[in-house]
Amino acid sequence: MTNADVITQTLELVVDKLGDPAPLVYERLFKQRPDLEEMFFMDSDGGVRGSMLQQCFDCIFDIAADGILCGSVIPSECQRHEEYGVEADLFVSFFTTIRDTFRDMLADAWTPQMEEAWSTLLADLAGVQAKAA
Repeated sequence: MTNADVITQTLELVVDKLGDPAPLVYERLFKQRPDLEEMFFMDSDGGVRGSMLQQCFDCIFDIAADGILCGSVIPSECQRHEEYGVEADLFVSFFTTIRDTFRDMLADAWTPQMEEAWSTLLADLAGVQAKAA
């Protein structure tokens, strides 16, 4: 099973167990960085958060497979988020927040293969961000 397969399997398990993971991902983010929650004050229906998480999933699937999209999306989004006062490192660390949320949600169902695939994915994402810096 490839890392892309393992990442896909992780996301499928999360959705099967919980449905939409956005509320838990953002709950964790705001616990880690309460200052970020105020940036979403106009996002009363969660649409912006959902859209941002979907874009992260697009990057996750891309980088786990061939990395064609992320080479341009990550640098562009890092730059755009810096205009809002979000440092590039924080932008990329959001992917770690996603992984950690999923790991906690799946608990005993989280496998060593998942840990390895997600660690590789996070290293690859950090590499893309570092090239852009």
